[in-house]
Amino acid sequence: MLFQQMKRLKDIFVGALALSLIFEIIQLVFVLGSFDVDDLLLNTIGAGIGYYIYCLDRKKLQQTPS
Repeated sequence: MLFQQMKRLKDIFVGALALSLIFEIIQLVFVLGSFDVDDLLLNTIGAGIGYYIYCLDRKKLQQTPS
């Protein structure tokens, strides 16, 4: 059970990193901004925090009696 959650978290991090990288490359290619590694890191961390909050909220909703 724990391994499945870690696998999903890993997928979230990889997806967020890939999406951020795509946006940064688009900015670089079309000269819409500058390529910034901080954006990659902060967007990935933000996605992880968002996923953590989602998991907490999901557990809370499951524990609430109908």
